[in-house]
Amino acid sequence: MRSTNVPRVVFQSVAVLLGALAVVAIVTYVRAPDQGAGGLPSSVDFSDALPADEMERLDITATLIPRSEAVVKESEALAVAEREEPGLAEAARETSAHLLRVTDAGSPVGVEEPIVDRPLWIVRYAGIGYRRADPSMAPGVDALPSVRVLDHAYVYIDALTGMYLSTTLVQ
Repeated sequence: MRSTNVPRVVFQSVAVLLGALAVVAIVTYVRAPDQGAGGLPSSVDFSDALPADEMERLDITATLIPRSEAVVKESEALAVAEREEPGLAEAARETSAHLLRVTDAGSPVGVEEPIVDRPLWIVRYAGIGYRRADPSMAPGVDALPSVRVLDHAYVYIDALTGMYLSTTLVQ
């Protein structure tokens, strides 16, 4: 007699559990179908972020974007940067590529259209040693080249076309 109540209690418990799981699944899907941390798409690579102080120095605003939005692959952007600025990769202590949606307040010299909300690969070279004659030498004196170090160089590559846009050197 009591045995008839046990299956009924088990059935009710299973129904409640399934209902709770359905609610969790719906809430999760509605909240973030393709979002990771901070509301960004889960396909965003957080290593693409540039440090805030560097973005400030470049006078740009930028947001991370998924690599799927870039037609140009990272390796292609690095190859374009090397072609346009030969030797920087070898001279730099560190090379990295950052995929960002960029607005550049000053749009670099030589860029035909302003950079506004544009997907770019910014190829970053850090600690670049280069040879340069010392300008403080008196005229007529053979100056020995000295090694100088740039803090960073940034090469802007359009992430949709692969077109080289500009290079910014920071000392």
